[in-house]
Amino acid sequence: MGVKMLTEDKEIVDSCNASISEDDEIEKRSAQIFNAEKQREKMAALGQLAGGIAHDFNNQLMSIIGNATMIQKTEDINKIREYAERIIHISQSTANLTKKILLFSKHESSINEPINLKNILDNTCSMVDSILNKSINFQYKYNAYNKTVMGNETQIENLIINLIINARDALDSGGTISISSEDTVVFSEMDLSHGEIIKPGQYIKLIVKDNGIGMSERTLNKIFEPYFSTKNKTKGTGLGLSVVFGTIKSHSGYVNVTSTKNEGTSFEVYFPVMELKGSKNKISIYQNEERSNLIMLVDDDVNVLDIEAELFEDLGYEVVKFISPIEALKYYEKEHVKINFVVLDMVMPNMSGARLYEELRKINKDVISIFISGYSGQVEYEDLVKKGFIFIEKPFTFDELSAQIAKIYE
Repeated sequence: MGVKMLTEDKEIVDSCNASISEDDEIEKRSAQIFNAEKQREKMAALGQLAGGIAHDFNNQLMSIIGNATMIQKTEDINKIREYAERIIHISQSTANLTKKILLFSKHESSINEPINLKNILDNTCSMVDSILNKSINFQYKYNAYNKTVMGNETQIENLIINLIINARDALDSGGTISISSEDTVVFSEMDLSHGEIIKPGQYIKLIVKDNGIGMSERTLNKIFEPYFSTKNKTKGTGLGLSVVFGTIKSHSGYVNVTSTKNEGTSFEVYFPVMELKGSKNKISIYQNEERSNLIMLVDDDVNVLDIEAELFEDLGYEVVKFISPIEALKYYEKEHVKINFVVLDMVMPNMSGARLYEELRKINKDVISIFISGYSGQVEYEDLVKKGFIFIEKPFTFDELSAQIAKIYE
């Protein structure tokens, strides 16, 4: 009798274990399918944007060449300044188009850092405006005074694009999409849609509106569910808004959605404001008596190296520059006591910036290093940022460089 009971108990345990194992396998498989569908959604979105990006990219290159040609033809200093300003502005826009392709193709980073929400919106909306159907009236204005939030630039860019695509698909034959922002202070807990309860605090509210077909209450309640979609299957998998919701939650944010059939829909996204320390002026940052004024700059592209050196010199530094990592290493071995910090390009022949840094550490374990690169999709980039290093993505402006260098002295 006892043996029979033990046998039955064992069978029950085995059955339970098998059931648990089967549940685990189903959960694992579901996660794989979800991730695959999410990637397919990203590629579909990229396909929708790619043609417009290529067209816009070529137009901007034409503008750069045209303005550079006009500089060669005139001796009017005011005209030269005007053409130069145009080239800077157009080049920044062109660089942002490149970033859009990269951010869709790379794995999303989980790194959150202080980011300028206004810059992200400016760049993303400028790109989207150039490729939306001309029947759509696209409006954008950044009204908030605050600009800085703690977040992930890639994820927020994807969030904005997904909301715009969602608004576009709600317009049958033309209409209006408007994007704006405003400062919002919540003094007490407040109910939002989808069971959201926003906590007291200071927020930047991002508002995306359309005057499209709107949604019924039933549809509105389901929009953030994975795979739920009222669109034709050829237009997506229904993951776009679920990804948006996940991004909002990972940024400690909130969302409120209102919609009226045949009138339109409004998404309100609340990002907590990040308070920054008071800015430091140029003298207090760059004339610190405890530090040398000499920096070592290493970049294998001579044209880029020269202009980078001039930017640092304009910040008040004396620059020693190298194309070769090997030559830079030899110099550092002899002169490291004089050097304030080093600036290293990530991608160089024979020795990467990360590898060069490790070699410099063997000479001076306290070496201060800043990394620069034209491609933030490298695995090393995320590792360095996680470890607290300063990483500057090319191309960068004087102001962007100045802001990053200031972090050394915080």
